[in-house]
Amino acid sequence: MPANQRKDFLVRAILAEEQREVFKQMLREVIREELARGVVIQEHTKPTAEKEVPKQTLDFLASLCD
Repeated sequence: MPANQRKDFLVRAILAEEQREVFKQMLREVIREELARGVVIQEHTKPTAEKEVPKQTLDFLASLCD
């Protein structure tokens, strides 16, 4: 990979990580605000067969706990 493409890749990767961190922080703030207000929304759903939660979803939720 040529040097200029490596630099471009690294810049994009760094910017993507920054955006991800900003999004995570915003999401945490919104969740904290909602929890502070005591707002809980429960949907009445019909019971369905248990489904396995995808690993990506579990990883994302775990990263919010950091």
